[in-house]
Amino acid sequence: MMMHSYKRINTQEQTRHTRYHGLLLALLASFAAGFITSYSEVMIKAWSALRLSFENRATAPRLKSPLELIGVLFRARLKLESELLSDYGRYYGLIFDRDALETAFVMNPLSKERLLRRMMLKILQARNKPDQTSTFTWITAGDSAAAAHGNLFSQSYTAVLDSTVKEAFETLGIKFIAKNYAMGGYVSSPELAMCMESVFGSDMDILMWDFGMMETDDRSTLWCSRAAAHPTKPILMVVDFSDSYRWNNQFLASEQHGMGTILFDQSQKGLGRIRAKIPDSVLDGRAMNDTIPSTLLYYRCLDSIEGAVPCNDPMRHNICNLDQETAEICIREKFKTKHRCADANKYQQSWHPGWKDNYLKGRLLGFFLVEMLNYATIRLDALIYASGKEAVWDFLVSMDEADIKLAKDSPPLLGKAWEPYQDTLLDVGPNNLYKASAICHTALLPAQERYDGILTETGTKGTPETGEYDRGISRYFVHSPDGKLTLAFDPNDRQKCDALEIDHKDYFWVREGDGWLSTTVPNNSEIAAYRRGNTQQSEGLIMVCLKICPLKRCPDDVIGFGPLKRRTNKVNIRVDDRPVIDVKKFAECHFLVGEQGIRWGPGKAGNGQYKISFLVNDKEKTNMRISSIIVI
Repeated sequence: MMMHSYKRINTQEQTRHTRYHGLLLALLASFAAGFITSYSEVMIKAWSALRLSFENRATAPRLKSPLELIGVLFRARLKLESELLSDYGRYYGLIFDRDALETAFVMNPLSKERLLRRMMLKILQARNKPDQTSTFTWITAGDSAAAAHGNLFSQSYTAVLDSTVKEAFETLGIKFIAKNYAMGGYVSSPELAMCMESVFGSDMDILMWDFGMMETDDRSTLWCSRAAAHPTKPILMVVDFSDSYRWNNQFLASEQHGMGTILFDQSQKGLGRIRAKIPDSVLDGRAMNDTIPSTLLYYRCLDSIEGAVPCNDPMRHNICNLDQETAEICIREKFKTKHRCADANKYQQSWHPGWKDNYLKGRLLGFFLVEMLNYATIRLDALIYASGKEAVWDFLVSMDEADIKLAKDSPPLLGKAWEPYQDTLLDVGPNNLYKASAICHTALLPAQERYDGILTETGTKGTPETGEYDRGISRYFVHSPDGKLTLAFDPNDRQKCDALEIDHKDYFWVREGDGWLSTTVPNNSEIAAYRRGNTQQSEGLIMVCLKICPLKRCPDDVIGFGPLKRRTNKVNIRVDDRPVIDVKKFAECHFLVGEQGIRWGPGKAGNGQYKISFLVNDKEKTNMRISSIIVI
């Protein structure tokens, strides 16, 4: 049915392709065979024939044809295979077995089609506009395990993924970008879901959800809907279990609402099946340890992974270290940071994966992406052969537009996690919360709006690596804020070595004695960056999220919204000089309520901007710490 929608190609195009069509079919057949078993031998033979064919050509086009791209990508894949062989030695074939990978990365045909379509569009963009950079952006969102706490930041699975796939994408003219924006102690919703564009950026192709250690309910329904409303509607990669309620009833359901969803299965049928093929450095005998590569040595120990096993201890996220003496070496070899950071053991805990686990996951994710990129390149060549480049482009774009419309028209998937907040949800309106345009003013790190200078409107741009962005002011050096809401950070939240984690819970600080402190949300830079000509009338809903505290236990001097609800005058808030008389709780965040209700109208200027002011009058609980202010 798909092929019937394409135009017939002209005679010149057909003549050019006829010569190589037989080779293409051979290449397709060889790849299909290789995906089930081992592809090296059959692919090398096919590539040899293809290379001879290209060498006999009289002239070469300025831009590589899709068939030529298959060839250059194949060389990159062979190089990657060589690297993996070097990493894992004789265990390479067991770990990167196609059968096992198909069970580790689970997706329905519809989601696979959406991923391949996105890749094909990126390849065409790179070919059609070679003077412009075509990018493919991966974002990792998650908790401290995804943030690689306890390891060097460069040892995270996101960093390993980046180094694994970058060259393969570059051979097709695509710049691969991987950003690890995971945050320790956080869940996916509501704050991060509502701040998705400000935190993760305006350009996402794949968005990784890896909150499984912290998130036990079904609040990810909001995450899925906000991803569907994102300007680039990313493919969702989910780190979860194939038999979980969350995967089967939330993420898979979003597939019917226009989203692509892929599971990186952590169960025994998925990643567990691959891990089981790795030798146990204790049970299999120390005599064979000389033959185990460093990437796997002491990875499996006494049927554990890096010496950690499930336990009944919520304080350790139900993951404890083995207490057997023979497991000590596995625990000792779990982290490898001393060569770069002398004192980095703050987060080296049983529940945080070590460098070998991060490395394996990053390599598996990268290998999967390169295989999908290869599929996309082969399919693109076949489609262009059948219909021509312009018709293929038009068709792929039309399919994307149909998915966007489907996502827009689909009803929100409400979860049980929001049942305690039904009154708030009804007042706000599910469609407003799940789908309406939202602009977030956030102090969190990492956050793209902070790295791009949007939050502070200085235009100062930087990266987590360079540190050249606006960092705010140390809480110990904040003096008179001069009526402006201060962006502050706690230096004790940062470790001395700058090669470690980049996530920090900075905040907007309101102190007793500072008087009224104000900010405008959204500011002009946020409007320019995130509204993009959107004429949708603001709902005038304002959500404020306070800084989360470890184990939900904040210091004794920190004040929340309780005094405002009790109207004790210890906390006062104004919106455009109108008093806030109440708040409506929604999980960890609160909607501001005025005398007119929960909606504040279009703002004084009528453009959806609001001057929001805070005052603390408590001599005991002397300060309020705000992480994000969101306007819907």
